[in-house]
Amino acid sequence: MIMQNISFKGTVGKDWDSVDPRLKAFFLGLADHTRQKYDKGIILTCLIRSVEYNLSIGGNPKSAHLPSEGRAGDIRSRTFTAEEAAEIVAWVKMVWGNFIHFIHHNSGNGEHFHANINHPFKRDGWRNGV
Repeated sequence: MIMQNISFKGTVGKDWDSVDPRLKAFFLGLADHTRQKYDKGIILTCLIRSVEYNLSIGGNPKSAHLPSEGRAGDIRSRTFTAEEAAEIVAWVKMVWGNFIHFIHHNSGNGEHFHANINHPFKRDGWRNGV
């Protein structure tokens, strides 16, 4: 898969195959949008977290970042201005509606975008083609 508008922080790319394909489609669409509108791609900084790491940073024990879920990811936001970040959040809400929970926030580790497939759209067994 060619992902010219997506890059990964450190070793985060190793987790790409463990992400729900619907979230991958979201990231690809978002990256195309930011490239067209701002001439900037996106940098994924977190996809999958081990249970131990997630708990050590105060993450929700049922986080969508966990390996059993694969339906969340964090995106570096410091490459975008505050105005661009607000526009991106509005664009995601307009295009993806309730399917994707998408926010720009600081959870203690710096500002970033967080995206996850909302729980009502969770699809158990997607790894098995269900």
